[in-house]
Amino acid sequence: VDAVLGHICSGATKAALPIYKSSGIVVVSPSATNPGLTQSGDYPNFFRTIASDDAQARTEVDFAVDVLGLKKIVVIHDKGDYGKGLATLVKEGLEKRGINIVLFEGVTPGAVDYSALVRKIKAANPEVVAFGGYHPEGSKIVTQSRKKDITAHFISGDGLKDPSFIKIGGEYAEGYFVSSPSDISNIPATVEVTAALKAKGQKPGNFGLQAHAGIMTVFHAIEKSESTKAEDIAKVLRADSVSTTLGNISFDAKGDVLGSGFAIYKVINGEFVESKSGNTFVTIDPSTEKDFAEICAAEEVEVNLAVKAASNAFKGEWSKILPYQRGQYLRSIGDQLKEKAELLGTIETKDT
Repeated sequence: VDAVLGHICSGATKAALPIYKSSGIVVVSPSATNPGLTQSGDYPNFFRTIASDDAQARTEVDFAVDVLGLKKIVVIHDKGDYGKGLATLVKEGLEKRGINIVLFEGVTPGAVDYSALVRKIKAANPEVVAFGGYHPEGSKIVTQSRKKDITAHFISGDGLKDPSFIKIGGEYAEGYFVSSPSDISNIPATVEVTAALKAKGQKPGNFGLQAHAGIMTVFHAIEKSESTKAEDIAKVLRADSVSTTLGNISFDAKGDVLGSGFAIYKVINGEFVESKSGNTFVTIDPSTEKDFAEICAAEEVEVNLAVKAASNAFKGEWSKILPYQRGQYLRSIGDQLKEKAELLGTIETKDT
């Protein structure tokens, strides 16, 4: 074996790396994001085509604070290398921003009943629940939370950006935010690979395009170095930029990818939809049937003004409306919303 593509999870990767190192084998992971895998400097033979969890944590923190504008947050995790690592980074990032962490809790993976955790979340009454872990636990936690009328926003890392999360979570997965690698669907190599798979009745799996990029960089390194020795492959990987399904990428001295980052996605109508800008996913409540921005667009209302107008107009009344009726309610009062938003805009213009 000259090179390995993998592993998927940070825990499995961490366990296997000493073996690959002693065997002189280069490893490229498409999805192992624990920062220590590269930043410790212990594994000079390890590379990854996904940004590490510290970048992912910053994405989540900035979104929760700067876009959602929320300051009362619960952080939970699955006690694993990936989940706890990401949750800890999110917690530290939030604390640096002066955010109140009302609960930091670990859960047991594989459990069926998370009612004890749900009770703690409900008692804490957060505006946001940030979860570090994978989709089996994430889908159960959000489902059980919604059934207990917890209306906080939920946000997680790429461990939940999996079709199985939506399939298992169903209606309760709607409105969930996840951080994951940015959309790469328009990159030429991605278009070509996706079309080839479609012709076979297939499509790229989760992290499949990151894996393809990893293969392309390894093949390039072997061809250029004319060698299969780990040190020769690693030297080219660190030196060259390669055109891949992620765009033009290279690796820094520690093995982290350069040229690929994270974005925020939201589950809308059973699909993960990427936020192209912070305003796209501003919502009054996470349980609305349709994204608030979509409603504003239909009513020709500027999103930022509409958020302020709605917050003022429906304060006190909003909580009386059942969660699954809120989207319908917003649409039904479109004219009122538009009028208040325009008035707010006029006032702001005069003030400036």
